[in-house]
Amino acid sequence: MDVYIEWRDIWLLDIEDVDQEHKELVDLVNELARRHHCARRDNGDGRSDGSEILELLQQIGESVREHFRNEEACMLNAGYPGYEQHRYEHITLLAEYAEFMREVHGEGPECIDETTLDALKGWLISHIAGADRRFGDYYRSTVTGVEQPRSDPFTRKWMRLASET
Repeated sequence: MDVYIEWRDIWLLDIEDVDQEHKELVDLVNELARRHHCARRDNGDGRSDGSEILELLQQIGESVREHFRNEEACMLNAGYPGYEQHRYEHITLLAEYAEFMREVHGEGPECIDETTLDALKGWLISHIAGADRRFGDYYRSTVTGVEQPRSDPFTRKWMRLASET
């Protein structure tokens, strides 16, 4: 399997810790997709299974929660005026994740399919290139003074798809 999400430097916010955590989240989603595709190939039914996938989902959840805490602290330190709205988005995303994990625990990891992976991919790209980009733009303009392009065609595609779900 090719890389499911290829990291793009246009997603960099120029906030070293936040950028590193974003790259790690992309790596975790890539690992989930790889394991799913291996299970699908082995099972032939297009669905994932196994405790390894469940452990990886839990690791993704822990990494996302830690990332959100770090990102929110960075926003507060920078005096970001969009902090409350961004934090609300984090809370909403964590609630959606909790609901998803209830489903996985109820039905088993085999309930994960291509639609699930595409939704996760869309969420991650649209969050980094959307809400996080707005914070990155603020951070750069107030802390570093460096401007960066808004997005590329690939990012715009996934942001559009994510907004349609």
